[in-house]
Amino acid sequence: MKKIYLYSVFLFMTAGVLMVSCKKDKPEPAPAPVPADTDSQSATDNSMAEAEFSQVVADVNNIGINEEGIQKQGSYSCDTNNVGHGTGLGLGGCVTATVTPCWSDTATWPKTVIWDFGTVGCLGWDGRFRKGTITVQFSAPWRNEGAVATVTLQNYYVYHFYLGGYLLHTGSVILTNLTPGGIDTSLSANIPKINIRVNDAPGMSGYATIQTTPNAIQWKSDRTYEQIAGHTTASDVMDDIVTLYGSGSGINRKGQNFDVTVLQTTKIRKAASCQWVEDGIITVDPTSPDLQPRTINFGYPNGNCDSLATFQIGSGNPIEFIMQ
Repeated sequence: MKKIYLYSVFLFMTAGVLMVSCKKDKPEPAPAPVPADTDSQSATDNSMAEAEFSQVVADVNNIGINEEGIQKQGSYSCDTNNVGHGTGLGLGGCVTATVTPCWSDTATWPKTVIWDFGTVGCLGWDGRFRKGTITVQFSAPWRNEGAVATVTLQNYYVYHFYLGGYLLHTGSVILTNLTPGGIDTSLSANIPKINIRVNDAPGMSGYATIQTTPNAIQWKSDRTYEQIAGHTTASDVMDDIVTLYGSGSGINRKGQNFDVTVLQTTKIRKAASCQWVEDGIITVDPTSPDLQPRTINFGYPNGNCDSLATFQIGSGNPIEFIMQ
């Protein structure tokens, strides 16, 4: 199997198709060339949407699980109107937050948390700049089984270095705690399990968007996330291991629809200590009849922490590539 970089894979697959026709007594116009099935836009845009909304999910989950110890993650205080005020809160020193009512008011739910990244660009813990606000409503203590966190993005922008500017993100993320008995960080067998739905607005079924130029990426998903290791050591994020499976769909920047599937039997696995996704298979299926499903196998060759994976179009031969 040939080893090449992912970008080279796409260049390699865009090679033209040689058309050969039989000789005729009278010359006839040559048939239109059949385009090679090489388009990667859906796979690229799905990956971008996955990454952007997964970061929002990670931030909400982290703050929700550590709500009792929120003071340890930044400056936090509760005023006389039972409104909590904080800075930092694990998201970056320039983030300000309000919690209504205060975390210390354990009897009153739901609670609404508003993270304000400002209007000039706030540098987060991950080295990325953000603007705007994220609003989260917790229906109950996030550790409780059945608790729901409803996330709404408002004038929320993230700076993308490789695209050279801030991109507007719109939509809603709804997280439901499915952990049997609730999340208990003292029990290693108590594996946190969360359902994650990304849509245009709470209770709606439309697409969330990332406003690229000239056309937006539109995306929605319904996934299940499990933290299979590291939930008992909140102070050490590097021992975290998470898995993800479920479905999604979208419209790429070329206006083409696509479906996304990660089966539970081949779910994605990512360890915080590893730079790359270690295992799992994701299929991006363009709905155009001219395009075949694209499958990425992150578990190649043995499901360990390495940069190798394979990319396959339809029933074609898998092509090994190196993840960046």
